[in-house]
Amino acid sequence: TLPGGFGLCVFDEQGAGKTVTLIFAYDVLVERDEVDFLLIVAPKSMVPEWPLDFTRFKGDLYKVDIMVGPTKRKRATLRSNADVLVTNFETTVSMEDGLASLLRGYNGRAMLVVDESFYIKNLDAKRTRSLRRLRELCGRAFVLCGTPAPNSPHDLVQQFSLVDFGMT
Repeated sequence: TLPGGFGLCVFDEQGAGKTVTLIFAYDVLVERDEVDFLLIVAPKSMVPEWPLDFTRFKGDLYKVDIMVGPTKRKRATLRSNADVLVTNFETTVSMEDGLASLLRGYNGRAMLVVDESFYIKNLDAKRTRSLRRLRELCGRAFVLCGTPAPNSPHDLVQQFSLVDFGMT
């Protein structure tokens, strides 16, 4: 949450508090009036967990919505005026234009979170390319992973690069 920071990579074991760390980091940035919106991208199985965790740690302070289901429902979710929007990797590819339009409306005051960031270690994958384009529209990015799963140092570098635009 350093002023002017790009974000952070949080590589901790499962159950070590990555989710709660992110929720409170978002809260700090909102309170300091540096961020207006949070887009969380997670594996399909984890999408429903995020609203529960926001409620557990922040009550009803933030409107959290999930972007799932048929395309028509996903488009409606884009217009829901949520503070936090949670979706999966596949949706970032299929709905990239809608998500990009939403993020542009926040003029760099949006934050991107990639949960289980090992999904973006392959630069040639559609989901990685899509998320890199969406990242450019966000002032900050956080990647969370309990198992960064590197086959080579390059796999970790891709995860860092999403946060800091390749400075690593």
